[in-house]
Amino acid sequence: MIKNRKFKNTFLYLSIVLLPFIFLNITIDPTLTIRYIFFTVLVLILIIYSIINYFTHTKSFLRLNFFYFFLFYIIITGISLFYTINFADGLFEWFKFIFVFLFIFYFINTFNNFELLEKELTKSIIIFSCIISVIGLFQFVKIVIHNEVTHQNLYLITSLLAHKNIFSEILFITVPFSIYAVFSFKSFWRILAVITLFFSIFFITILLSRAVWLSVVFGLLLTLIFITILFFKNKKLIFEIIKTRKTKALILIFIASIIFGILIYSKLDTKKTFEKQTNKIVNFNYGSTKDRIQLWEKTFNLLNNKYLLGYGIGSWKIEIIKMNNKNLKSEDNTTFYQRPHNDFLWVLFETGILGLISYLLLFIMAFVFLFRISFKLTDKKSIIFYTMMFYVLSGFLIFSLFSFPKERIEHLLFISYFFIIIISKNQEINKKAFSSELKKSKMLILSSIVILLTLFGVFVGIKRLYSEIHTKKAIEAKQDKEYLSVLNEIEKANSKLYRLDPYSTPLYWYSGLAHYQLNQISEALNDFKKAYKINPYHIYVLNNLGTCYENLKQHDKAVMFYKQAIAISPNFQETLINLSVVYYNINEIQNAYNTITKAEINSGNKHIFLVIMKAYTKIIINEINDKAIAKILSDINSDDKWLYDIYIKSVKNKNTLKKQLLLDAKYVLEEM
Repeated sequence: MIKNRKFKNTFLYLSIVLLPFIFLNITIDPTLTIRYIFFTVLVLILIIYSIINYFTHTKSFLRLNFFYFFLFYIIITGISLFYTINFADGLFEWFKFIFVFLFIFYFINTFNNFELLEKELTKSIIIFSCIISVIGLFQFVKIVIHNEVTHQNLYLITSLLAHKNIFSEILFITVPFSIYAVFSFKSFWRILAVITLFFSIFFITILLSRAVWLSVVFGLLLTLIFITILFFKNKKLIFEIIKTRKTKALILIFIASIIFGILIYSKLDTKKTFEKQTNKIVNFNYGSTKDRIQLWEKTFNLLNNKYLLGYGIGSWKIEIIKMNNKNLKSEDNTTFYQRPHNDFLWVLFETGILGLISYLLLFIMAFVFLFRISFKLTDKKSIIFYTMMFYVLSGFLIFSLFSFPKERIEHLLFISYFFIIIISKNQEINKKAFSSELKKSKMLILSSIVILLTLFGVFVGIKRLYSEIHTKKAIEAKQDKEYLSVLNEIEKANSKLYRLDPYSTPLYWYSGLAHYQLNQISEALNDFKKAYKINPYHIYVLNNLGTCYENLKQHDKAVMFYKQAIAISPNFQETLINLSVVYYNINEIQNAYNTITKAEINSGNKHIFLVIMKAYTKIIINEINDKAIAKILSDINSDDKWLYDIYIKSVKNKNTLKKQLLLDAKYVLEEM
């Protein structure tokens, strides 16, 4: 038993404390894939340990509704792999949840004695919080030293979590454990908890993550309701907790850290930034709030009659592109949304109503267990701990409405431990024995199958990691215009398990672009065709397909793909210019002129615009019967500056070019 407990505690500490250091700068996303591999290795260790210790410990498999709901979710998402447009990323996402299930399942079954688990988890999370806060503090000081504290530069404060919002979310998750430690621990651990609590709230304040702000506020409101319910069940204990000096001290620390954060930031930048961020929460017509609401609307519009099964896991990032991006941030065609910033809508879109129900039931069961546990607790420390668990789960669900925690491994690891604690405590406090044990033969067969599945999951992660490393090299080579290197790196990166980069761009697009730049048009076309099959709505794939077909004099196909691109991005300048040139080449001058006038004319494309406008003006001249007017128009058409000035005047006066030309020609005649 002691050996079992020692291994459990070591495993617990290492899994959490090592997590921040699982970081790679040589990948596009420095944490996602490498931490996935780390998580799969943790699961593999648990499974192997459970097999080794079968003969010395009682083994039993839980029969809880929680696991049935979880299995149902895994089955639903697994079925969706058969009809998703994005199998490679869908498989990766599917495996993440399989490993969460296995992690929870094997941890509970391997360590059926959970004495002191709450305290050990708290200590490990405090160490974790201390590590990421110190790194975040160094990053903040570096910005301060260079006098560059702005809202934009705050995105450089990521600690080791890839993005400032993810950093803020993880800090939010750690806060309740610091609070619990202040009540439960002494000396060193209490001091460390106070420090980490202060800096966690400080960073949550200055990082300006509105989703986390909402989680803090509404999480507190929900927790107050929870405490009120507990108050009616156990007035004496709740009242003792509320009136203790530690509670008052924590409230002061909480308020002080917020005020300190606002004052420090306001002094280094301006308090107006806080006002703007607060305004964005309630102002739905501004900034990223507007974008997210529009994304949610487009997502619902896309669902239409697919509410039952959805589009398939991994599909949202591709399907959403086909919706018109006008007035969205993605209108710049450098932004490609990877998720709807709402986990529940994401699950609904990809796995349908059945997937969403099973996903929600996991959290509903956790809250049911929490209420059962809390109503039977008789000591202050336990009440505080499970109240904090309620707070962190409530907050997790709230920022799930505005963010994407189900994507990130760090979030999944923490939520796994929360489920483990809640499930095991529920079994213990309700004195429910684990279900009947499996025979050794069945246990070994099942574990062997699971090990093979886990090994394949590890292989998927390693393969994707290798592909992402070479994809990043290809992107860097593209920026340096080293197109032979692009081809070499993409050849290494391309795999059935990795077809898109993290921005939804097919890898074949990079090799297609490299071939095109090397004047290998046929090879480029073949790659763009492959890219089109992987992501048929990617604006650059459509544009480059059109360009290749135009190079091959296949004008009809060029027009078709350019029109598809414009349907997705009506203001995509490159495609508007390209389509107008095709129309000019096939002598559809009216269409050429109508198309190019939708583009923004600049020094780079003005010469094309003038050529098309001159051709269009010739058509107008040929329609004029008055020879004097026709002569003036011919003079105008031979003078680039004069003609362009008349076009600008027509736009300003909201006239057609023909009308403005005639007005100017008549004016010239009158002045003669």
